[in-house]
Amino acid sequence: MFDGLSYLIGQVALLLLAAMALGVVLGRFAWPRRPDATPGGAAFPGAPDPAELRQELEQAQAQIDQLHRRLATADAEVLRMRAHVQSLADEKETEMGRLESGAIVALESTMQQHQERVAGLEFRLREAEEATRSTERVLDAERRRAAQLQSALAERDQHVATLSADLADRNRADDRADAPPRPEPGTPA
Repeated sequence: MFDGLSYLIGQVALLLLAAMALGVVLGRFAWPRRPDATPGGAAFPGAPDPAELRQELEQAQAQIDQLHRRLATADAEVLRMRAHVQSLADEKETEMGRLESGAIVALESTMQQHQERVAGLEFRLREAEEATRSTERVLDAERRRAAQLQSALAERDQHVATLSADLADRNRADDRADAPPRPEPGTPA
């Protein structure tokens, strides 16, 4: 951005140095100082015409004025570029602020949704844990009932076995009592 300004300042300095060199050369050769010159300001023989000098001075002044105009144009361009850079910086800051605000809103919304989801999942987990505990209580009660039923069945089976054995013993006893006595071996029938 300042490269153009440096270039213009360099051009102005170069033209001013050229004008000074031209002035020195003109002063050296146009008005040579001779010891035989008359002190009082009389014209030197072979001195350049004052009209030519005035014309060269006007040309140099025109070049200086042109350089001033170019320098003013360059200064205006620098100011315009600075204003443009500042407006770009302001736009960038505005856009960054807008993007940050949007990101913060999106982040807060996402966080809120996740917090709600976590709360819902925690509630469902508590419900599932309570249902599991309730099911375990029911299962424990059913296990106790099954154990009691198995114990009762075992007692019944034992009682049935005892009754069956007693019945079998009675049936044998009844069969013996109902049966004619058997002759003993060796006794005539």
